[in-house]
Amino acid sequence: MTKYKSLSANTLREATKLPTLTNVRADIEKLKNKILNKELTPKAITNLVTKIGDKHSFEVTSDTSSKADSGKMMMNAFFDAEEDADDEISIEIQLIYNNKDKTLVLSKEGWKWLVDTIISSLTHEMIHQKQYRARGHIIGKQFTKFTSDAENVQGAQEYLGNTDETEAYGYTIASHLINNFSYDEATAFLRNPTKDLLKYSPDLFAYMVAFEMNVNHPVIKRLLKKTVYYLNKLKR
Repeated sequence: MTKYKSLSANTLREATKLPTLTNVRADIEKLKNKILNKELTPKAITNLVTKIGDKHSFEVTSDTSSKADSGKMMMNAFFDAEEDADDEISIEIQLIYNNKDKTLVLSKEGWKWLVDTIISSLTHEMIHQKQYRARGHIIGKQFTKFTSDAENVQGAQEYLGNTDETEAYGYTIASHLINNFSYDEATAFLRNPTKDLLKYSPDLFAYMVAFEMNVNHPVIKRLLKKTVYYLNKLKR
């Protein structure tokens, strides 16, 4: 079992510096009175968030899915290295609504999720942006040390095992932990990251499943190091 103590500052190498999104969060918070507890169409919510994207140079799109719970939202985010190399807007936030919802009302919990997830998703993609820019927009080394011959396992490991993704997901996991739990709860979880995985971190759960629940796998160890690094950066 990997011990949290072994993931402390002495073993952590520098990670990509986090962008400062204070102004973005402040502008999103200005939408609170227009969205919180208001009955709005998905288009109306998307249009409001799009204004933030226009101001801060990221694209906002929307889609529908039966996988989104009724009355709630999901979110995807993307970074396009080619568009970034051409000085085009290269980060996209995609808001996903239930395909049967004509309107929805975001509760206090839903509003917090929207703000936190936009900021977390933007930061994740901006980490990728910084990674690519630091390499002159060259694709980084791909993961090829698969532990299974199954195509679905190899696909998950190829994506999640990429060093760019372990760093960006290290941030995303740390952000989710610090937004939903105390620092002490987060660090206690990381000391034993196989316990209550879905409760604490769906993203870490996906990593653990992809790498056979092996906390000593090099990808998992690297991910946990990045998570602790960013957790300490985000500590309030």
